[in-house]
Amino acid sequence: MSYSHDFDLAARLAVLRAVGPVTLESSVAAIRALTEDSRLEPGYGILVDMRGAEYTPNLADAARVGRFQEDAEAFRPHPVAFVTASRALHSAATILAAMAGSRGLKVRAFETLEPATDWLAEVHPG
Repeated sequence: MSYSHDFDLAARLAVLRAVGPVTLESSVAAIRALTEDSRLEPGYGILVDMRGAEYTPNLADAARVGRFQEDAEAFRPHPVAFVTASRALHSAATILAAMAGSRGLKVRAFETLEPATDWLAEVHPG
């Protein structure tokens, strides 16, 4: 599988990591798997590390992005930081963050890891 997740219990942080080829469907499945993991407790921040992902968003994915919106509701109690490496993926994550933000979720997109972890520590002091 192109996604894995683990937990930093001391930091109260869940890390969802993408490596290699991913699709919108595998992304939605990974989000669902993380939100169904009993270790994801209220108050945990979520770091979605897409730096190793091989994925370029396309128009077909844009038409199906509503699926992310449905699954994003499970993130409501958790601030979410996306970290991306490519410009295209960062743009897509920024759009998803704006859509989620319009529904009251705390979601941001970042291009590097340190600002993402700093923001998560600020919005969920643990």
